[in-house]
Amino acid sequence: MRIYSSIFFLGCIVMGHCAGGGDETATGLPADYEQNDRIQKTLGGEHQKLAKQVGDWKVTTKYSEAFGGLEETGTCTMKLVMDGKFILSEGETPMLGTPTKTMGMFGYDTLTKEYIAINFNSMYTSAYPMTGKLRDDGVIEYLGTMKDAMSPQGRIYRAEEKHLSDDKFEIVVYHGTGEKEFHVMTMTYTRVEK
Repeated sequence: MRIYSSIFFLGCIVMGHCAGGGDETATGLPADYEQNDRIQKTLGGEHQKLAKQVGDWKVTTKYSEAFGGLEETGTCTMKLVMDGKFILSEGETPMLGTPTKTMGMFGYDTLTKEYIAINFNSMYTSAYPMTGKLRDDGVIEYLGTMKDAMSPQGRIYRAEEKHLSDDKFEIVVYHGTGEKEFHVMTMTYTRVEK
């Protein structure tokens, strides 16, 4: 799908016109294309903060009592990719006793002013995308839709990312909304010094 979108976009430039609206320039691009393009290419303070997560981490996962209160320990390594625009996290963290490889991509979209995250693991074929906003209390609040065997149509889940220092942060995961929301787990990341 992404390849076809790119081909369509290039076709619009070559042909000198794009469908929808009369706001195109002579080159076939929207009038605000250059400004938006410049914004999306520019790294900001948010990316500098993300870069502080580069390194090796111990990941302690504490499940809520609804899941038996189990506590598990794993590891991950974070590095900058795509010219510093994203953080790639790779590691191994058990999931309720099952050894599991994990991978995540995290970034900040300077156009939408949203944090973006997508997580994968070796247990499932699903991907778990989320977008987040920085709250006044300094916590990044992410929202996403979880699709699994329990709810193939999808259900809302939420995560709060709180940085305690440059060497420690936690992510608290909730499922549901409003009065039906419940705590699933808390993951605490502690930097491993080499």
